Amino acid sequence: MLTRRILSGAALSAIVCQAVLFIYSANAQSVVTDPHLTFEVGKSTVSVHGNVSSAAHSSMLRKQALELFPERVKTFDLIETPALPAGWALISEITLRAIAPTYSSTTEITSTSISIDGITGNQSEWQKSIASVENNLLPGMRLRQKVSAVGLPISQPKLCERILVNATRHSNIEFARSSAELRSSTFPALDKMIQLMTDCPLTSIRIIGHTDNTGEPETNIVVSLARAESVSRYLIARGIRADRISVRGAGYSEPLDTTDSYRAHKINRRIEIQIESAGS
Repeated sequence: MLTRRILSGAALSAIVCQAVLFIYSANAQSVVTDPHLTFEVGKSTVSVHGNVSSAAHSSMLRKQALELFPERVKTFDLIETPALPAGWALISEITLRAIAPTYSSTTEITSTSISIDGITGNQSEWQKSIASVENNLLPGMRLRQKVSAVGLPISQPKLCERILVNATRHSNIEFARSSAELRSSTFPALDKMIQLMTDCPLTSIRIIGHTDNTGEPETNIVVSLARAESVSRYLIARGIRADRISVRGAGYSEPLDTTDSYRAHKINRRIEIQIESAGS
């Protein structure tokens, strides 16, 4: 005799809900909404970290880094992630090979863009390398590159000076309003500076704080100096020797824009980094 079991409406609803949640959870785990892969090339180091599509992709990047940068210390922090954009492994391999001619560079790959900042000694070789990236961009992906060329031969201290100048020229160091507390959005730019200063031990920097024209002149001097010192403390806490850093508070004495406007206030509130080297 067959026994039929009739589920109540509540029990049936509970089973359906559990099934839906299971399917949703499985799909959520397989979808990556913001994949990224970063290559950081320094004088003596190469770092590769971010999302890879498989163990084979990870192995390929490791092997390629060893071949392209044989004398530099390599570090890897790779996460095997399913459901990455089609062609992710190919474009990452092409991009890593393309940045081999750079002395120093930072590259970030996302699902919508490739950004490369750095310096190279061979402009023609770099143009050929970057062309290979441009020709293989994934659908919907854009390329942004700011790689400066320096003439050779050039002394190591002078080269380091140019690298740091290029890296800090567009750094946007921000603080909490009416405060010397660094915003977290500033940390990546400062960390990049630390990496370059570590690679260039003969290079020193002068950090100058500036304010807008609001407030009393005496107060502005104090605030601008406090902000310069805040940047200095961040660098020193992460290994940069204190004797390589000097600070100054300029207040509003050196504005970039003398008009009394919101844009001028924003431009004038800034940290200026001046580079000095033993070969200067």
